[in-house]
Amino acid sequence: VRIPEPVRRLDQYPHELSGGLRQRVMIAMALACRPRLLICDEPTTALDVTTQAEILSLIRSLQAEIGMGVLFITHDMGVVAEMADRVVVLRHGEKVEEAAVEDLFNRPQAAYSKTLMAATPKLGTGSSTKAAGTDMVLEVDSLSTRFASKTGLFSKASEGVLAVKGVSITIARGETLGLVGESGCGKSTLARSILRLIEPESGTVLLDGNHLTGSSKATLRRSRKEAQMIFQDPYASLNPRLPVHELITEPARIHGLVSRRDQKDLAARLLERVGLETDAIHRFAHQFSGGQRQRLCIARALSVEPKLIVADEAVSALDVSIARQITDLMLELQARDGLAFLFISHDIAVVERVSHRIAVMYKGEIVETGPAGELLAAPRHAYTRRLLSAVPSGIPVRRRKQAAGAPVGDAPVSLSA
Repeated sequence: VRIPEPVRRLDQYPHELSGGLRQRVMIAMALACRPRLLICDEPTTALDVTTQAEILSLIRSLQAEIGMGVLFITHDMGVVAEMADRVVVLRHGEKVEEAAVEDLFNRPQAAYSKTLMAATPKLGTGSSTKAAGTDMVLEVDSLSTRFASKTGLFSKASEGVLAVKGVSITIARGETLGLVGESGCGKSTLARSILRLIEPESGTVLLDGNHLTGSSKATLRRSRKEAQMIFQDPYASLNPRLPVHELITEPARIHGLVSRRDQKDLAARLLERVGLETDAIHRFAHQFSGGQRQRLCIARALSVEPKLIVADEAVSALDVSIARQITDLMLELQARDGLAFLFISHDIAVVERVSHRIAVMYKGEIVETGPAGELLAAPRHAYTRRLLSAVPSGIPVRRRKQAAGAPVGDAPVSLSA
């Protein structure tokens, strides 16, 4: 499965491997019995575009070599277009459509299939005319973050790993800055360093004109309400023991913005703002769908009326129609309230759709920044060009196995929902 240095890897544990390498190990396990059928259940959902392209290429080549059938389950319609010959569309446990991949993409018949196709972001179709103000909400200058490491139990910490290297970015009021890059390049570390969830080694962060770096704990606590974060996994982000009215108003209570007596009224208003029924305030997180839980996370962030929201892979785990609803909600809130967003994602088509500007991160550094349309149309840095070349086109590509001498029956089928 093309794992580099395979002999050395045999003695390593999963936590010592990257996401892409762990996925290759899973494929190796599945191939150990030389199966006739390989079932791939969302194998690339959590991977960045370059690693995803490598895994998809690996699956195709192994399919041709072994002659196995593939059932490829995914909510990424770009991957469907690249991998599948036939597609089955599921909804609520029922098959609503089955068609050749070209027919589904060009002439979908079922209403739900049409919804999926309409919601699928396509690179190059985002607006390049979006404009934002000049009133800066976030100013980051030469920010660096280092993780210390030790060579032994009793040894002193070495110089460690410099995960973020002298990054400088700005975000204006009402603007979205998209941040893209491979897994492990430092995107999430940068976001957490900006909010001082991780302490940076050097550099400055100004949030609405106030210094976050170097400020006391009391000052930092007061400043936290100005910037909130939405994480990738909404279920892990929400306390399962709390009803919704406590769950989404907790930040406001911490900052003394609402009393327990008034929290239900605030919760109802927040639910209305994010498009949920107000009578849901007594329910718990497990009683909501994934998209609804992400709306709860947004409502929770809005409870303190922040000026900046950091969305770290906030739609990566959602199917395309739900992801479209969440990004539409973000755009609506931004237009209405002037919110600034730092939008982190490995889905470049989604980033293009929601962002005014895009910053490309590589090995802890920002290698290119520019207006979304201009950067994607004419990337200057070699790494940006590499990222864009790995993005699935969304146009069905028949990778017929007849060329390799395999029968049509060995072509992959995709399930999409």
